[in-house]
Amino acid sequence: MKNIGVYIVAIILAIGATLATQHFTAAPNGQSAMAEKKESVYDRVTASGTLRCGYFIWPPAVMKDEATGELTGFIVDYFEALGQALDLEVEWSQELNFSTYLQDLNAGRYDIECSGGWPNASRGKLVDYTTPIGYLPMYGYTRADDTRFDNNLDAINNPDVRYVAIDGETSAHIRKRRFPNSTLVSLPQITPFTDLLLNVETGKADVAVIDASQAYGYLSANPGSIRRVASDPIRVLQMNAGVAQNNFEFLEMIDTATKELIYDGVIDQILNKYDPTQTQILRLTDPYEVN
Repeated sequence: MKNIGVYIVAIILAIGATLATQHFTAAPNGQSAMAEKKESVYDRVTASGTLRCGYFIWPPAVMKDEATGELTGFIVDYFEALGQALDLEVEWSQELNFSTYLQDLNAGRYDIECSGGWPNASRGKLVDYTTPIGYLPMYGYTRADDTRFDNNLDAINNPDVRYVAIDGETSAHIRKRRFPNSTLVSLPQITPFTDLLLNVETGKADVAVIDASQAYGYLSANPGSIRRVASDPIRVLQMNAGVAQNNFEFLEMIDTATKELIYDGVIDQILNKYDPTQTQILRLTDPYEVN
């Protein structure tokens, strides 16, 4: 009877070992299921010492010298300062495809979206966003001789008004919510942002909603071509970065370093370099009061 009990125990142990072996070798290419666990962004970045940035060309946040390929701008300076704080090398690895960049971020083609974030409800379902370094005011702009919308934004919400927007972009979301009765002049996603203002100047559209920095650059190159229709912004956007969902260690690392740069005054120094009048980018207020 004792021998029978020993045999039964041995059989049970053998079956258990077989099942365990089958469990961990069922993955394709002979790899174990444990080995298939996806490396987190935090683990990859800290192990490699490199932060891979995906970016859009968007002056003055990200600008590219076509002759040298060098990138400059306040977002570029921010991430370079962030890399120094974290002892990471920042690699500007690829220019992004606007129509797929959120999916590419979640697929791990780069570690972080380094172009200002521009979060909205739709994007927030796909990615997470870091602590903002400032806020971007968006205003309505029309031709220099058009006074229909002066301090009367409700007048835009009219079928007789041609509202130009880029497919899927923030300007299109604003129209859908604020000016749904206007007539949409739709531009493809690959369109440069300044083409919104070009369409207004040339009479193809009546109004465009765009951030103050883009309008400032356009007016610098084309003085007297367009004008702002109201003193208050139509929308204010956070200036931050997008990261793949559910990478909380990585998000916390970026947030902690960003807050250090904010409280040390580094972010204000960077923004003042590109926006000395403090009109294109709204600054953060201190979360404390010193008595």
